[in-house]
Amino acid sequence: MKKRSPIEETRKRATIYAQFSTDLQNERSIEDQLSLCQSYAEREGLTVISTYEDQARSGGSVMGREGLLRMLDQARERSFDVVIVEALDRLSRDMGRSRRHP
Repeated sequence: MKKRSPIEETRKRATIYAQFSTDLQNERSIEDQLSLCQSYAEREGLTVISTYEDQARSGGSVMGREGLLRMLDQARERSFDVVIVEALDRLSRDMGRSRRHP
């Protein structure tokens, strides 16, 4: 296991989740989300240790969202401290009512 530097020890470990729901959205959407979230992490002093994504999957359910399910497994193992998303509705449509961008 790689030893973390003192600076990394004080920085929170973050994961990024990106998702788009239909074929009507551009695949570039994932890349744009990852870039926005990475910039946010840098501004906030977070260390991104992983990314998860789901393409052409609805945000209304976890069914078929393998990236989200893998991220939830890692969350249960406390593999990271913070989840960064471009908007809350990337995780769940019910949470998307108050959009806040990183």
